Amino acid sequence: MLIKNTKVMPVGVEVLWDMTMDLDALPELSPTFSSIEALDPGRVQVGSRFKLKQPGQGERIWTITAIEPLERFQWQTSATGLTIVATHVLTPLPSDQSRNQLSVELSGWAAGLVGRFLRKPIGRALQRENDGFYQASKTWPTTN
Repeated sequence: MLIKNTKVMPVGVEVLWDMTMDLDALPELSPTFSSIEALDPGRVQVGSRFKLKQPGQGERIWTITAIEPLERFQWQTSATGLTIVATHVLTPLPSDQSRNQLSVELSGWAAGLVGRFLRKPIGRALQRENDGFYQASKTWPTTN
């Protein structure tokens, strides 16, 4: 089951990418993140793990599965019978804007049941996350 939310951002893809990859800032960027903790030292790369707490959920370990600079970031977590893959796809647009597509894909034997109950809440969470990125992008530093 795939759930998506897309929003046009008032910044170029380079700025949106910087925001996406500043994982420590996620709780400040979006109300859908309570806390995040890097579990592996060094730079963020495929295989890096993070302990993530989201409102109404227990802590989960998320592992980065794909990084395509300025284009795509993906990570996943799992629970009994369920794999959750979250993806950010960034697309440059004219006039120094960009499109941010957030998606969550549920798979595994429990995905149908979980998806039936959580499709709408997940969709709302993706919208809140995109809204948070939009608001933060208005004041995000162009250099880190």
